[in-house]
Amino acid sequence: MSPQCVEAELMRQLARYFRDNPLACDTAEGALRWWLPQESKVSESMVVTALNEMVAQGALETLTAVDGRIRYRRNAILESRSVLDRLAKIETLDDSTVDEATHSSAHNNAQKDDEVNASECDPMDDTQ
Repeated sequence: MSPQCVEAELMRQLARYFRDNPLACDTAEGALRWWLPQESKVSESMVVTALNEMVAQGALETLTAVDGRIRYRRNAILESRSVLDRLAKIETLDDSTVDEATHSSAHNNAQKDDEVNASECDPMDDTQ
């Protein structure tokens, strides 16, 4: 699998974790150890890259602790949910807390992403 596909999958896993655990807050090291499947073949630097991309997209924010370590948490603004929806590519048809416009936007973005990336990021294709 290509590095871009690995990063995309990593961002999906992290976005889903933050969707399911909206109060989660930890370092990249903690995210790697506690939030991701143990069979994940990703490094801490890959997790940092994915988390920083999620910060850049507005889904997460950072906190610098007294010890200097950076912790990541879900962005406090309401729009972070729609960003997480898009990153996680989660269908929200049965989720009553997401309005139709948010669902439609997240669904349309996910469809566009799938169309663009489907051939590039086939998880069953080990030749990438």
